[in-house]
Amino acid sequence: MEIVKAKVEHADGIVDLWVGLMDYHWELNPFHKLREGATKNWGKYLENMMEREDAIVLVALDGNERPVGYIIGNVKEYPPIFWLENYGFISDMFISDEFRGSGLGKRMVEDILRWFDKHDLERIELRVEPLNDLGYGFWKSQGFKTQVHVMAMDR
Repeated sequence: MEIVKAKVEHADGIVDLWVGLMDYHWELNPFHKLREGATKNWGKYLENMMEREDAIVLVALDGNERPVGYIIGNVKEYPPIFWLENYGFISDMFISDEFRGSGLGKRMVEDILRWFDKHDLERIELRVEPLNDLGYGFWKSQGFKTQVHVMAMDR
C-alpha cells in the first residue's frame, strides 16, 4: 500500500471514496443527504485543494494503483484574537471497507501530521459526526480530544 500526494488522475477514484463517506454519514444522520450535483461540485473542490499550496490531499493506492483511501488537510487562520494564528484542519478522511483495521488510517494520519509539521502548525482540528462511533474512536486513538461541541438547530 502506497500513500502519495494526490494527482489529477486520482480524482475520480477519490470522488468515489467521498461518495462512500457521504453515504455512510447519511445513514447516521439525514443532515448529510446530498443535493443534486453534489458529486460534481465536490470534485471541483477536490481539484482546488490539490492545487493549493496551503492544502494537501493524500491518497492511498493499492497494488493496482486504485485509490482505497484519502485524507485532506489545509492551513486555516484563527480570528486575530487568539494566541495561535494558524491551525491545521483535517476536513475529510475515508478508507474503503476492505482496508479498515489494516493500519492504513494511522499511516495516513502520520503522513498528514508530518505535512502540518512542515507548516509549523501546533494545533490540528477536525470534526466528527456525533453518531459516528467508528470515526470518533479512531480519532481518539490518534490522540485527538473533544474540544468544542458544535450545536445546530434545524427550523
